[in-house]
Amino acid sequence: MFVDTYNNLTLKTISALEWSWTYCNRVKYVLKTDDDVYIHMPVLLAILDEVVNRRQTILGHLAKGWRPSRDIHSPYYISKTQFSESKYPNFHTGPAYVLTSDIAEQLYRAALNETFFKLEDIFITGMIANNLPNIEHHHYPQFSNSRPKIEKIRDTCAMAKLAAVHEIKEDDMFDLWKRLSHGLSNC
Repeated sequence: MFVDTYNNLTLKTISALEWSWTYCNRVKYVLKTDDDVYIHMPVLLAILDEVVNRRQTILGHLAKGWRPSRDIHSPYYISKTQFSESKYPNFHTGPAYVLTSDIAEQLYRAALNETFFKLEDIFITGMIANNLPNIEHHHYPQFSNSRPKIEKIRDTCAMAKLAAVHEIKEDDMFDLWKRLSHGLSNC
């Protein structure tokens, strides 16, 4: 039995890599996204059109120089025993990132040979990916890592420029989808 908790997100992502490699190995891309992320397909597809011939690539919001949280009350808490360095390796933040499918198997197999780390984005796109040869990381600011202020969420034109928006509540997600999908903007 698999318990669906935040601390098991790494296991879910490793399972998704295995599943995509096993059953979807002919697709070009694998999108990993959280359930509270609005994916605006026109922007995402435009980004993918830019990288159509790329291989061995991860794209999304690239975090550089982030420090581990040593606050024991934080869900992101990491002890010095779990990670002793003062900064994480560069990684793509977990709300949403895209892999070219040719690296799914590599990431999956490499993850099985490393010590488990509960922060899946840091583990998969940082610790694991950075130790594999030839994987490229591309930053796209269209991948929002944090919840925008409600004024920005209500600004259809601002939202129309983003590929992924994190921490969107269910009602806001449906409203955002209606506004962006039904041409209710004059952007």
